[in-house]
Amino acid sequence: MAKLLKRLLQGVLLEPEISSVFSSFDIIGDIAIIKIPDSLLIKKKLIGDTLLKNIPNLRSIFFAEHVGRRGI
Repeated sequence: MAKLLKRLLQGVLLEPEISSVFSSFDIIGDIAIIKIPDSLLIKKKLIGDTLLKNIPNLRSIFFAEHVGRRGI
C-alpha cells in the first residue's frame, strides 16, 4: 500500500498536506488503519472518505493514535 494513500489524495489535499501524510497504511480484511499527522486531524473525514470511495472492499477506516514506548 506504499504511496497509494498519497496518490489517492492528489487533488483532494494541497501538496504540502500530502507531503506530511504517511505513505502507507494497513488493511486487515475490510478495515484500513491509517496514521495521519496532528496537523491534518481536521481533515480525517475527507481522508477516510477518499479511501472508502477508491478502495471498493473497504468498509471501515480507523485512525491509529500515536503510541510511544515508555522505558522503565
